[in-house]
Amino acid sequence: MAKEKLTVRKVLIIIVLSAIGSVTFGLLYLGLFVYSLLFTINATVSWIFSLSVTMGIILLIGIYALKKKKRR
Repeated sequence: MAKEKLTVRKVLIIIVLSAIGSVTFGLLYLGLFVYSLLFTINATVSWIFSLSVTMGIILLIGIYALKKKKRR
């Protein structure tokens, strides 16, 4: 594996993509919470549901990335 230097451009790309991903998952979480609150009328159930779905999506993306990395 060749040694690569982290240039300013690469660091900025990592920061921007991390911020976009964090905001996206935050909005997904809040959207699921509000949407499920309309059906359950219970904040605890809606909170657990939205947190579970959001974390499930994050875990699936992580597992997919690890499998793809192992294939290389």
